[in-house]
Amino acid sequence: MNKLIVALIAGVFAAAVGAQTPAPAAESTVKKLTTNPKAAEVGAVTKQESNINTGATDAKNQAAATAKSKQDPKALTTRQERQSAVAATTTAGSTTSTGATTAAQQKANVAKSKQEPRVERPKLGTPENEALMQKRSTP
Repeated sequence: MNKLIVALIAGVFAAAVGAQTPAPAAESTVKKLTTNPKAAEVGAVTKQESNINTGATDAKNQAAATAKSKQDPKALTTRQERQSAVAATTTAGSTTSTGATTAAQQKANVAKSKQEPRVERPKLGTPENEALMQKRSTP
């Protein structure tokens, strides 16, 4: 039984791997693409562009940019500058909605709603309200 389960799992794995491999391209489509003059021109331009943007040139550009950035003076070098920047950020963040401001707003909303006159709801069991609802519901 164990051998059967192992064989079943191996078969499923092989089927999954086989399903992920791409189908081989037909030779006629490859020949069509290479004989087409426009495709050849596009291929030449693509090859030229790929030679320009290689990993080696990107690494050289990155090294030059890193060296240049190290020469720039650093911002917030003193302790006082860092503290003032943190304080400015903290005050900017604390002016947004916090628990205290939300609670104050809620209290103001409750006080405002209590000042408004209360609308009396009709009692549904009375015959006059039933007749009124029947009249309003018919077109």
